[in-house]
Amino acid sequence: MPLAIRIAGARLASRRQWSLSRLANRLTDEQHRLDDLTVGDQEVRAGINLSHALLPERTQVALRRFGLLGLPHFSAWIAAALETELDEAEHLLEDLVDVSLVEVDRVDPVGLVRYQLHDLVRLFAQERAVQEDPPKERAAVVERVLGGWIWLVERINETVPPVQPAIQATFRLSRAVDDEIARRSSPGRATGSVPRRRS
Repeated sequence: MPLAIRIAGARLASRRQWSLSRLANRLTDEQHRLDDLTVGDQEVRAGINLSHALLPERTQVALRRFGLLGLPHFSAWIAAALETELDEAEHLLEDLVDVSLVEVDRVDPVGLVRYQLHDLVRLFAQERAVQEDPPKERAAVVERVLGGWIWLVERINETVPPVQPAIQATFRLSRAVDDEIARRSSPGRATGSVPRRRS
């Protein structure tokens, strides 16, 4: 982020006794990274918030949930598992790309677009999720996504012939765990939003 680079440079310029490594070490602490990227009236948190504040509420909620998951990259079905339909999830992601809060990472081998959050946007979104979403709601978000992954692993288990029993066993999940997550998170919503190949 250009703003983060400008702020880091300004902090170093006003603290000539600091080395680059000292600032870098301070910025490795995720809990305080956004606090450390502040100088005078310039603040990375406030810069991200300007874009965030202009978003519709539904898109703000989606961004908070992406930050909460903390994934290095994700496809639209993950967004859909956060309690929406796949088409709407794709629109939400594209809206976030348009305002530079989400980046297109790559297209994976099966043709799915994969997205990612810039590290600082992820921290901002995570911070807002903790501030604005009740703990039960945050837990439910994680459970829904886990439910979607479990469903996918089970489909792999059904369709990929095992090379050997040990490999097949790797894909098997405890039925008790599966039932508990299914009961709590209604992964059926996520299963309707399974990845599809783009033409």
